[in-house]
Amino acid sequence: MTTASESLQRALYTVLSQHAGLTALVSGVFDRVPEGAALPYLRFGEARTEDASTATTPAERITLELLIFAPPDRRSDLLAVLEAADAALATLPPLTGGWRCVRLHRTSASLPLREGDRLRRATLRLAAWVEKLPV
Repeated sequence: MTTASESLQRALYTVLSQHAGLTALVSGVFDRVPEGAALPYLRFGEARTEDASTATTPAERITLELLIFAPPDRRSDLLAVLEAADAALATLPPLTGGWRCVRLHRTSASLPLREGDRLRRATLRLAAWVEKLPV
């Protein structure tokens, strides 16, 4: 049985890795970054789930992070990738495994400035409400 989190993350991977505007800007969309991957790239970060079921419908609230890495002098790359990721997420396909995404939205984005870093990172935080489809 596919969990809500697995179903959502599969749909996110599909939409992000197939969105022409995003893939033109990154070397890849990864769960695990292969050694030697070129910058910039996007990878999945931490994900958390909370039970959000009602008396009649199983549901989960899922929060997750998408991490974008770029060279330290390329802040503009991060901003462009964030914008393209937002556009891709607006076209999320239906979930599999008997789940339905009721709502997906960006909760925040951050681009911390740290002097001396070898990489610059942006974090896109998302929240989703996913419920089980009736049988």
